[in-house]
Amino acid sequence: MSGLHMFSRWICKTTYRLTHSEKYRHNKNLWPYFKVEREPLGAIKNVFFKKEKLNTIEVNRNERTKPLLIMASGPSVNEISTTFFDDYFDYMGVNGAGAMASIAFDWYVIIDRSFVINRIDLVREIVSRDELTLFCPCKCLESICSLIPWEAIRCKFKIIETVTDSTVHQFLGATYPIKKGDAHFFWHNGIGFSDDVNRVVFDCGTVTYPALQIACALGYKEIYLVGLDMNNFTAPRFYENQSDVQSTRLARDFNNIINAFITAQSYCERNNIQIVNVSPASAVNAFPKLAWSKVEKQSVLALASA
Repeated sequence: MSGLHMFSRWICKTTYRLTHSEKYRHNKNLWPYFKVEREPLGAIKNVFFKKEKLNTIEVNRNERTKPLLIMASGPSVNEISTTFFDDYFDYMGVNGAGAMASIAFDWYVIIDRSFVINRIDLVREIVSRDELTLFCPCKCLESICSLIPWEAIRCKFKIIETVTDSTVHQFLGATYPIKKGDAHFFWHNGIGFSDDVNRVVFDCGTVTYPALQIACALGYKEIYLVGLDMNNFTAPRFYENQSDVQSTRLARDFNNIINAFITAQSYCERNNIQIVNVSPASAVNAFPKLAWSKVEKQSVLALASA
């Protein structure tokens, strides 16, 4: 980044801080590069970056003909035969799952800005896929648009607004506290699960939790979780080696994450949604577990009724 460009950004951020209250300060790196248009009830409708309109979608709950496989990044992915990843599933990737280049991901979720910055080559490949929809918050979007040429961004987007510590940080809007009485939020042991991701998604320390909310909102009734190990945080992820392991806060947030998955399972049980964790050694016990060889070509709903 040139000195002139850095100075220009500093001027923009300083101007924003001087003209907006504390509730808007989280947008200081986004203004004046972005413009957001919203629906009457507040959901994001259109997003513009430097006057260029992003290809955005609205999430609708549809009947899905295939089960969904959500691929996380745990080392156990390397233990699964590549023949398992066939067209029996729809696919949702999170973070580094795109390193599995043979998979045609329908959906993708990234909520960590540091992942975008540290793995920009992988993110560049992800956003180049015009058949893919990327769910991400505004801070990740800002890094993507700043670090990747506009003409190289061909995916569709759904910009999500996350709830962290009971607070929503709106894209170019003010922060506000979440309302626990909202009918679109399910609560269990004080942890929220959203069934309206056009409005907000709860972030509880791991990208797989927002991914589950998105999967349910899309209408999937059968969901497989792959690579959700949560039991060896110093080991390389399936796409890493010992020399390029990224740091993680999963160990620090472990108890909250485990409780969040219990909330997800409680929501899914009430809504006839079946989840299977395809990592038998996983530390996440909220969902039924099966080895990949046992679930291949089988229906989760059939397994549940067996």
